[in-house]
This record gives sequence, C-alpha cells and structure tokens, in this order.
Amino acid sequence: MIVTEIENCGSGKRKVYLDGQPAFVLYRGELSGCHIEKDQELPEAVYREIMDEILWKRIRMRCLYLLKSMDRTEYQLRTKLKQNFYPEELIDRVILWLENLHYLDDVRYAESYIRTHGESLSTLQLKQKLTQRGVPRDVIQEALENQEGPDEEELIRKWVKKKKTDPSDCTPAEKQKLYAFLMRKGFSSSGVRKVLQSGSEMQNEYS
Repeated sequence: MIVTEIENCGSGKRKVYLDGQPAFVLYRGELSGCHIEKDQELPEAVYREIMDEILWKRIRMRCLYLLKSMDRTEYQLRTKLKQNFYPEELIDRVILWLENLHYLDDVRYAESYIRTHGESLSTLQLKQKLTQRGVPRDVIQEALENQEGPDEEELIRKWVKKKKTDPSDCTPAEKQKLYAFLMRKGFSSSGVRKVLQSGSEMQNEYS
C-alpha cells in the first residue's frame, strides 16, 4: 500500500489516500506517530494498528455519543459515519457490535416512532416517514403489526374536526375539497368515504 495523498480536512485532521483511494482520517499527531508520509509505503502491520486500535476505539466512541442523545436507524448511523470518513470495513464492524449490544435496533426504532406519531399520522405517512429514515419495508410492517398501527377512522375524524368542517352540512364542492385533503394525508379512499358519509356520527363531534 502506497500513501498517494494526504489531504488537510481541518481541525488538525488529515485524510490519507492509499493507492489512489481515500482510506481513513487521522489527526496530525497520529499521522506523525505512525510515520505516514506521502509517496511512502504503509506496512500492513501499521495499517492494521490504525484500523484495529486507533480507529476502532474512535468509531465506537463516536457511535455511543451519537446514540446517547437520540435513537437512530442503521441507515442514519451509517450515513453519519460515512460523512465522518470512517472506512466501510469499520462501519460494518461497529454496526454489528451495536446490534449485538442492542444499542441499535430498527424494529425498536420503528415501534417507538409509531407509538409517538401514531395518533397524528396515517399508516401510509408512518411508512413514508420510516422509509425516509432507512427502515426496511419488512421491519416497518413488523413494527406496525406489533403496535397494531393507528385507528384510521379515528384519525380521519380528528383531522375533519381540525378543519372545522361538518361533512353533514357542507356543499358537494366543500366535501370534495375535504376528501382531497384527507387523501393527501395518506388515508385510504374507503376510510375517508366511510367517515364522510357517516353524517350523523360526525354531527355528534360538533354538538
């Protein structure tokens, strides 16, 4: 392995390129301590020391810090570590380490998100939000089944009440507008029609 480039990353950090590819980031003092110089060969023993001791300790501490303030999905954590220029090898390794310690659990994350937001978001919206956070579809489905998901009709009634529109006492145009609004919220057409057609039940909400 040849050190082909050493790039200044700021804050005393240097990105090291091996054989033309970005390999890892070290502090300037660590760079000197490992005797890393441009256009020089990096011995395998030194490379392993950097990966298995210096960076392995650092990436674990970084993950514990990131997870201390808030729960994260595997995707979110991987993205953050890549932004910090950690090698893919160590990212895979630390993800497995965290999962074995139950510090990282996408099912738990999804279930917690559903519990927190299930009273204000439709099932479709929950799926979309969790997908954006990198939670796999099968994990989302499992979490929805474990949490039973939101009561769609009850959520629709809450949104109708927020809009301060009585479906039993509005024009066809107003009802169509309300229908379109609820569909954009991710509710099923059958659920929306059922609630909007139950005029007497909705009237009780306004009495």
